[in-house]
Amino acid sequence: MGGVDAFNQNKDPYILANIQDYVGDKLPYVYPPHMLIFFEIFYFFQNIEIYRLFIVLLLATSVYFIAKSEDKPDYILYIVLLVTGFFSAYWNFLTGNFAIMSLFLISVMFYLIKKDKFKESAFVNGLMTSITLYPMIFSGAFLTLKRSYKEILTLIGIAGITFGAIFVVSYIFNPLLAQSFTQSLIGNESQIKDTGGMSNPTPYLMFDYIAPNNILISGAISLIYIGLVLGALYLFTKRNTDPFKIYTFGFLSMFMLLIRIKPYSFIMAVVPVYFLIKDYSYKLKIAVLLSISLFPFLMYKDFWEKFFPLPDLIIYYAQSISLFAIFAIIWYENMRTKNR
Repeated sequence: MGGVDAFNQNKDPYILANIQDYVGDKLPYVYPPHMLIFFEIFYFFQNIEIYRLFIVLLLATSVYFIAKSEDKPDYILYIVLLVTGFFSAYWNFLTGNFAIMSLFLISVMFYLIKKDKFKESAFVNGLMTSITLYPMIFSGAFLTLKRSYKEILTLIGIAGITFGAIFVVSYIFNPLLAQSFTQSLIGNESQIKDTGGMSNPTPYLMFDYIAPNNILISGAISLIYIGLVLGALYLFTKRNTDPFKIYTFGFLSMFMLLIRIKPYSFIMAVVPVYFLIKDYSYKLKIAVLLSISLFPFLMYKDFWEKFFPLPDLIIYYAQSISLFAIFAIIWYENMRTKNR
């Protein structure tokens, strides 16, 4: 709440020095200006437990929307994924972060897609982007829909206009704060310039870790990674006839390409993973849960240190490695079943 403290003292919350007295660490305020109104509500209570209760309510509402989107939902699987998937729920409760709001909105998006309400889903996509900019890439999943180019561009436009309209209103009410936010995206304290590790296991930063101080090699690995993800998506769309499944895999692919994935952000991938694996056999579901839930937990707790040390790369980027594994399992299973 350091950003709210600074704002209430008539200071610019996007200047780190203005909020360090409140947060006691190098934790910049990274949300758009209009989100200060939302955070003021929780600031009023001055109690983190109120915020955590709100998180629980969002999780419960997410379960509701997923259940309403299907005739036979697998409650147990979805709840297990929510609680244990990527060890991300733990990070949300630990840090009191806001990624579960994005999870909630993603649940609403998929519910609307299931009901063929594509324009409403695009609106929610834009709304989610107004909270934190990165979800705009999820609009790319609309490109996988079996729709005309005009309809797809309309959906992407709705998402963009929704975000743009909210930001314009924010600018009108406080132009200086909106300008400061824009400058913070490219300044020295930009979120994109975060260092990697367990607190920021973004795949691209993992590639930097593999090839430190060598932008050519890490850049080449990143390009290969992007090519593999998009290539897998292309083959998936060619081998599958279920429009919803194609969109869902497209959404997961867009998540794979995010330029910044914090440990609490991985919970956003739970919804597409659920829809893609819910019809798997029990044995395959267990394999998925081992890779998506147990592996990150063991790496975080560092149980292996008692037996033999593991490379820091595996420990620091366990969540990304789990993401790679589940993406590969889903893609391979789709290819295998289609080639029977």
